[in-house]
Amino acid sequence: MLHRSSQRILLGSLLFSFGSIAFAAEPWTDPHLPLTNGLVLWFDVSRQNAARGTAGLAPLQSWNDAPDVLLDGSGQHRHLTQPVLNARPRFRQEFNGAMLSFDGINDFLGFNGQSSPLAEATLVVVAAPRTNGGFRALASFNAAGRNDYTSGLNLDFGAAPATTLARVNAEGAGFNGEFNLLTTPQPLGRWHVFTLVAGRGSRGVRLFLDGQPQGARDRDGDSVLRFDDFALGARRYSNTPDRPHVQGFLGGELTEVLAFDRALPDAERQAVERYLDAKYGALLHGLGGGPVREGAVPLVTVSNPPPVQVFVPGFSARELPVELNNVNNVRYRADGKLVAVGYDGRLWLLSDS
Repeated sequence: MLHRSSQRILLGSLLFSFGSIAFAAEPWTDPHLPLTNGLVLWFDVSRQNAARGTAGLAPLQSWNDAPDVLLDGSGQHRHLTQPVLNARPRFRQEFNGAMLSFDGINDFLGFNGQSSPLAEATLVVVAAPRTNGGFRALASFNAAGRNDYTSGLNLDFGAAPATTLARVNAEGAGFNGEFNLLTTPQPLGRWHVFTLVAGRGSRGVRLFLDGQPQGARDRDGDSVLRFDDFALGARRYSNTPDRPHVQGFLGGELTEVLAFDRALPDAERQAVERYLDAKYGALLHGLGGGPVREGAVPLVTVSNPPPVQVFVPGFSARELPVELNNVNNVRYRADGKLVAVGYDGRLWLLSDS
């Protein structure tokens, strides 16, 4: 029989190692993610239709859909749901990526009742906030029935509204109370990689924006982050006699979220951030500013290009000796004549002589 003190030691060991059980990522996830050790959540909007196909669910339709479930790729099956139709973020598929758009009114996704205590954690979010103030959050987690900022963790944009992204607030068990970790204000509406490393001790909680170090704050050395409930695009707390409830809704876009059950060391954190930077270069830097993947050949401007170039072998192009104004449609007719239609109402018939 174990001595009472030995039982306490064993219980503590189980408590802090619970989140480190290894799980294999789902087969539909992005194989370029360089790190899955300790991965406890992985929501990749760009892979949701692949995930839904595996699960036998209908695919999401661009600009006209609102997912009721967001499938977790970590292998731990922590899928997010939202049963209320008008509280679901909108799915958007654009030429530069897939994303969820949160309305800042009541949109969020979440899960409940999955008890997981964490000694440390790392949360990484790729998002573009459009509004701030009112503790609008990227994500939060908490112990069941308790405030996120005392029992779990929240990553939000602070209480005060502003015309810029002026604050990034991180609170949680062992480090509660609003605290701005952003060192330099940023324009609203731009895409960023937000990385929060929640370690312990002096300056144990650190924020990185697009891989660049921001502020840090202390965290109590014996505190535990409870991971019972999770909210994406919102917080769960109450500063009134009401019980903790979901509020602080995100107004903006979001495309990928990763959470680890440990404070990632710099080398691993940077590897994850490089993966996201390569994947979302068009969002983070614009179409021309993304980094080139290894082995890819960048496009080079052709010197002295012809006015018209046909990219299929065996064809040549030459300029016709005619000038037509206001043409917006050109079609070949069945008899070989070329019909040109002008937006001023004129029609031209061109014959090959």
